[in-house]
Amino acid sequence: MISVLILYYSSYGHIEEMANAVATGVLEGVGRPIIKRVPELVPQEIAKREQFRLDQSAPLARIEEPANDEAIVLGVPTRFGRLPAQMAAFLSEVLGKSVGYHQISDTAFEAQMIGSGAGRGLTPSQRDAT
Repeated sequence: MISVLILYYSSYGHIEEMANAVATGVLEGVGRPIIKRVPELVPQEIAKREQFRLDQSAPLARIEEPANDEAIVLGVPTRFGRLPAQMAAFLSEVLGKSVGYHQISDTAFEAQMIGSGAGRGLTPSQRDAT
């Protein structure tokens, strides 16, 4: 049984749902999933105003934790075709260098979940109003 770290960032919960689905697949197939999320960088008052999902159940990943997992799955939304600042900052600190999408695809990560948008880029309340 292998240990699979599922490391994700999710503003509105879409990537969180994908991370949970990957964890289910890991349990059914190859091993033991460990789901963690990277810390939010947006100030709390802005995150609340923009209706970020702040009650995600996955614990925060910490830079000082050892990475003893045999596989890593990254889950990220796109931000104008780029890695979101939250994941980029976390990976940059872990790896000790600046990180973008092109570096991720060439590293030892086993898989990636990349979301391309949340309902035309609208917040949940904006989508409900249309």
